[in-house]
Amino acid sequence: MSLEISVMLASLLTGKTTKTIYRWVDDGILTPRQSGADGKGSFLLALPDLEAHLSLPLSAELEAALRNAMEGKAAGFHTVALIFLEAGQPDIAIRWLEMAAKKGHADAMEWLATGYLEGLGTEVNVAHGIEWLGKAAMAGHPVALAKLRALDS
Repeated sequence: MSLEISVMLASLLTGKTTKTIYRWVDDGILTPRQSGADGKGSFLLALPDLEAHLSLPLSAELEAALRNAMEGKAAGFHTVALIFLEAGQPDIAIRWLEMAAKKGHADAMEWLATGYLEGLGTEVNVAHGIEWLGKAAMAGHPVALAKLRALDS
């Protein structure tokens, strides 16, 4: 059975809004799989059905990370972000980093800080960058701590 993901993850994965994903379902471009036992409510989407809308190929690493993300694990969101960064797509990666960072992933916090400070996948926002750098340092990330110390000197 293929991996099924939520509309939110489909949105993050394709770089499209959830509104676009729902429109694709309404237009018959994507076929939803019901997740509720009664056939009502939220639905899931089969990952292979999204493949034509992805800007990178499906891989075992990506699927494993998505499984973790579907379980709400910060490491899954972080790994997907790194896959997008490696593929030269920081605009999509930054959204995954934000999800991982909000779940307490220190390395994602440091990457998110870098994104805001250097304009990697987002507009430069020094305040947000310093905020995430501080959170990463408080979470024990050594690189973030070193960067904060360098800013202080």
